[in-house]
Amino acid sequence: MKRLLMIIHLSVLAALSAAAVVDDTGVWEFNPDGLNAKISLWHGSGTELSVPRTLQANGTNYVVTALGTRSIQDDGSLVEVNLPDSITNLDTSVFKNATNLARIVFAGSRPNLAPGWFGSVDLAKLTVYASMADSGWADDFAAGAITVTITDQDHNPVTYSIPVKSNTEDDSYTITADPAPGMYVSPFGVSLSCSMPAPEDCFIVIFYTTDGTAPTLTSDRYTNAIPVSVRTTITCFAAVFSSRGVLIANGPYAELSYMFPLPNGGPYVDKLGGTNWTFRVFYDESYLCPPEHATPCVDPAPSGALAIPPELGGRPVVGVDVSAFERCRYLTDVTFPATITTIGSFAFKDCIRLTNLVWRGSVPTIDLAAFDGCPLAGTGVTPTEPKTIYIPIEIQPDDTGAVSVPESWLDDMAVLHGNEWKANYISRFGSDFTNSLMQATGKTDAFGNPLYVWQEYVAGTDPLNASDVLTAQITMSNDAPHVSWTPDLSSATPARVYRVYGMKTLGARLYATDVTSLSPAERKSAGYKFFYVTVSLATE
Repeated sequence: MKRLLMIIHLSVLAALSAAAVVDDTGVWEFNPDGLNAKISLWHGSGTELSVPRTLQANGTNYVVTALGTRSIQDDGSLVEVNLPDSITNLDTSVFKNATNLARIVFAGSRPNLAPGWFGSVDLAKLTVYASMADSGWADDFAAGAITVTITDQDHNPVTYSIPVKSNTEDDSYTITADPAPGMYVSPFGVSLSCSMPAPEDCFIVIFYTTDGTAPTLTSDRYTNAIPVSVRTTITCFAAVFSSRGVLIANGPYAELSYMFPLPNGGPYVDKLGGTNWTFRVFYDESYLCPPEHATPCVDPAPSGALAIPPELGGRPVVGVDVSAFERCRYLTDVTFPATITTIGSFAFKDCIRLTNLVWRGSVPTIDLAAFDGCPLAGTGVTPTEPKTIYIPIEIQPDDTGAVSVPESWLDDMAVLHGNEWKANYISRFGSDFTNSLMQATGKTDAFGNPLYVWQEYVAGTDPLNASDVLTAQITMSNDAPHVSWTPDLSSATPARVYRVYGMKTLGARLYATDVTSLSPAERKSAGYKFFYVTVSLATE
């Protein structure tokens, strides 16, 4: 008897915990929770499905708030699913066999999305549409996508970005910009307007960003012309509000790109991290390099000698980006400022006439194949004429630090430069000669370090003359590298000692080898293509 009662009791609970409703789309099975309902199973057919906001069973209206695991069982025909504003939760693997589902439209706030909520949906096809007016979706609209990670059949993680678009988007409300996007040489202001007037009792607001993110209803509002002086991409859209401030419609995003060439016609400039700059070529079909180029490039193409400036707009230029000068086949010389710290992969790939480099600072970090296909990179292209590559020089102290400098050096320099030289020196560095030797001259060595007076003495240069620097060069003769330097004080009193270090690839300074005793032919045979020089005083 007790067992029979228990069976009857369990049957009554099961009846109360599940319900089913049939409508035009198919059968809806759900589990009531108070006056809320969680869909446990829908089975039907069709290309478009609208999940009902309420379901009625036994005379009670239940508000649909959740979709359970494998609750939407499709036969592969579903293309669009519309979810009501009452939905607050999507469980894991909601959609089963929905391999053609391309659009999911959320009418309300962003629900809780359990890991793997999308089930068997082909994420490469899927787009999510949501309310731009709901703050819960703000981060998704700012990112332009919902990012999810799945595990493929080989158990490797694969990341997908599901695009997020506004469900009130209306293509009628497009943005017009004046001036139009393109390349310009002088700063200006960009004026924005909407292609359609606001409907009666409505108003239009244009929202925009310039930092690469997608704008939302909390982004900057356009009120006056947006100033542009460097490469800038303005991303914007128009939003239509009722007189009460309710979002009615919004136009599609517009991306407006404005570019500026360098004064020498070099590559465009791109902001990096807000404080520095890096160089980058932005390919555009309307700007073509000379006929020998296989790829559209900047106009005019960088050719001849290019000097990269140390700063632009008050910010240091710190790098050359990936493929920035690739296939600029008329480029012959490049001068790098001391501010450059990185050169990206393939930055100068296949610059077949690039034979000369000038390093104003230390050799920067050079990524994979940055100089592939250049004569100076030793890739099988042999220069037909001698070439000169300016290379770093390091001034070395003695074991105790600064080199001892005789005070008679002041008098010798005065004889050389005139009677006012000594007075100028004392005025600049002070009358305490020993102390003055440790004063910086305002110049830097090849590795970006400040030069002190004692180093000028070792190098044989004038500390009062900013243009008087120690330089070294490689002259190719019989296809072998001959290294020399100016001034050469190896025979002076006291003599200077110069040592030459060879590198087989740029950027390998840590692995440089002392090749001072090797002949040019031996250096070539050993595969050394790049060099730097150190100078010090001869020791007793």
